[in-house]
Amino acid sequence: MVIFAPFILLSALGLFCWLIFVVAVYALPFYVGLNAFFGGLHTGAGYPGAILIGIVAGAATQAAGQMAFAMVPIVWFRMALGLL
Repeated sequence: MVIFAPFILLSALGLFCWLIFVVAVYALPFYVGLNAFFGGLHTGAGYPGAILIGIVAGAATQAAGQMAFAMVPIVWFRMALGLL
């Protein structure tokens, strides 16, 4: 059992690193969409309009981030975008 412990530890650490990365990728578009939703709600767009505004803003943020990451050829700048 002592032989398997380091492998299990490294696997668990890799899983948590992957999970943090996945959560970080979707956190910014969700935050932007939520703020756009509340902004639309407070300006009088109503619930359907505010939901539409939030979805469009979140999707636009996600698409812009993916395009910016895919089109940058410089490795260190891509790493900076990933850390952002």
